[in-house]
This record gives sequence, structure tokens and C-alpha cells, in this order.
Amino acid sequence: MGYLLSSNNKMLTAMLTAGAPWSVSTVAQTAGVAALSCDWYVDDLREQIAVGRRSLCGALEAMGFQQAPAEGPKLYVPSDANFLLLRTGRPDLASYLEASYGIKVRDCRSFEGLDGNWIRIAVRNTKDNATLLKALKEVL
Repeated sequence: MGYLLSSNNKMLTAMLTAGAPWSVSTVAQTAGVAALSCDWYVDDLREQIAVGRRSLCGALEAMGFQQAPAEGPKLYVPSDANFLLLRTGRPDLASYLEASYGIKVRDCRSFEGLDGNWIRIAVRNTKDNATLLKALKEVL
């Protein structure tokens, strides 16, 4: 479920003329309303992400990454979100991780000011984070 708020009338008109919005069943609407009362889940998830992020940052530092704004070939940019930016010095890393390990990370060369040496990794569960870190240790 989702919604859109916009003051761009031209875009809104184009969206409406493209087709009817996707309908949501009564059961799905009820589930959506119930989900809004699950504050505990959001709090738990925020804590899990914070713990996972700290663990990832510690492991990256053990691998020789420095926290930006330091200089060097291997950097990570701290974040409050569920992802981190890494400068790896390896422009093919995103495609290599996907082809060799089945791990998808974001190649950041399309981000203004970044080149192919930067990737964005997600803070995930303990098992997925460990899999990513193992792959990074093997290829960097």
C-alpha cells in the first residue's frame, strides 16, 4: 500500500490518464490499518539496524576501511539509514559481487560526485551481513 502527495498537477493528470489506480481489497485495507499500530515493530527494526550498522562499521574498519572524511583508497561513510557508502578502489566490484557471489550492491557511479569506486551496501540481518563481509574480505 502507498500513497502519493504532489503539487505537480501536470504529473498527477498524466498518472490518472495512464490508468486507474490499483485497488486495494477490504482485507488488505484492514491489514494496512492494523500495521499502523505496530510501533513496537518499527522500534525493534530501528534497533536491529543500529546494531547491524555498528557491527558492519567495526568489521569494515578491521578490513582497513577508514571512516570518511579521512583520505585513502578504502573509505566508508557513516549513516543513520540502513545503508553505507563504501569507496573500495575496485570499479568492477558491484558487478563482480553479483556475478561471483549472487550479492547485489548498488554501483554509485550514477551518483553526482561519485565514481565507479563507490558502492552502497545495505545493513541487513546478521547472516546476510556476514556473507557480504566474507565476500569483501576475499575480493579486496
